[in-house]
Amino acid sequence: MKWLLMALFCAASTPAAAAVDDPDLSWTAGVEARDWVFVGTSAATMMFIKPAPSPADSAYRRVYVRFEEAAPFNRMNFASMASVEVDEIDCAKRSTRVLQITHYAERNMKGESRVDPVDAPMWKVETQGSFGAGILNKSCSTLL
Repeated sequence: MKWLLMALFCAASTPAAAAVDDPDLSWTAGVEARDWVFVGTSAATMMFIKPAPSPADSAYRRVYVRFEEAAPFNRMNFASMASVEVDEIDCAKRSTRVLQITHYAERNMKGESRVDPVDAPMWKVETQGSFGAGILNKSCSTLL
C-alpha cells in the first residue's frame, strides 16, 4: 500500500502523468511494482521502466517499458491487461523507438502472453508531458 501512495503522489507531480480530473485509480491496487521504476499514470494506464541489456557497441540505452491497464485492451484479438516493450533510447536526440512488445492476459505480466516483434522500428521525438517524455527523463537520468 505504501508504494501505491508513493506512486500516486509521483503521478500527480510528474509531467509524464496525464491530467485527469479526479480519476478512479482503485484498479491500481493489484499492480505490483517490484523492481520497476514508476514513470506515470493516467485514468486507464500505469507505466514503469527498468534497464534492459544493450549491445556493447550501441550508442543507445535500452529499457523495458511496462504498461498496466485498467481494463483489458484488445490488441489484434488478444485482450491484454499488461504489456512490456523493449525500447531503445537516444538521449541526445530525445527520441525513442520500440523494438518488441509482449502482451500479457493478466496484470503483473502473468497469464497467457503474445510477443509482437516490430518489423521496422522507427524513431519518435517525444513531446514534453507525454509518457514517452517520462521514459526519456527517467532513462537518461543517472537514476536508472
